[in-house]
Parts: sequence; structure tokens; C-alpha cells
Amino acid sequence: MIEVRLFGDLWRYADDLTASGAVVYLPAGRSSTVGQVLARVGIDPDEVSNVFVNGCLLPRSAYPITLG
Repeated sequence: MIEVRLFGDLWRYADDLTASGAVVYLPAGRSSTVGQVLARVGIDPDEVSNVFVNGCLLPRSAYPITLG
């Protein structure tokens, strides 16, 4: 299971708004990249300002690779 936490204007993409925030849950795929996950949720990569994977902030230098 992939958990996508959304902040700011990205809350509009959430399936479920809870007290802990806006969250989208997706079934995990073996080849799911951050870019693929964003596409599945419907988020344009240009709207993303910070990306965390397993709680670790990705450096901006990795964004072209991870966002596709």
C-alpha cells in the first residue's frame, strides 16, 4: 500500500480528509516511481514543491529522475 499525504492546495486530490490531514491510499506496484504515483492521483509534477519518500526529504537534484 502506498500512502500519499497531501498538503496545501494539493488537498483537493484527497480521497479522505481526516483530522490527521489529506491522505490518498493506492495499491503498491513493483515499479511505482514518484512520478507514476503522482500520475495515478492526477497531480501535475509542476504542482509539487517537496517530495518525501519513507519520511526522508528527497533532494531537488533527484526530482527530474523521480518525477519523470
